[in-house]
Amino acid sequence: MRRIVFAAGILLLCATAPAYAFDLTLSDTTDDWLCAATEARQAVAGTLSLIAGQGMAVADERYFFSCIDEYALSLGSRAAHLNDLGSSCAFLLTTPFADSD
Repeated sequence: MRRIVFAAGILLLCATAPAYAFDLTLSDTTDDWLCAATEARQAVAGTLSLIAGQGMAVADERYFFSCIDEYALSLGSRAAHLNDLGSSCAFLLTTPFADSD
């Protein structure tokens, strides 16, 4: 129930605050991510694919976009910084269970 109330609050904030049409940076939080435009999210995901992806084929912009999106929606009211989430997403690619058959 808390997540539904939190999600409704974020959606209401995003709908009523057009000032959130800004560029995201890696120091922004998941709250900013949820309110940002798709283009700003793609720019951050592209930056993470270059920095944290380190040339891995699977660590592309789409991977980081969906990974951060899933984290941002599942964290509830706990805001996390995008650079920390990018590190977590990159770490998931290096774990042995990520390449299981």
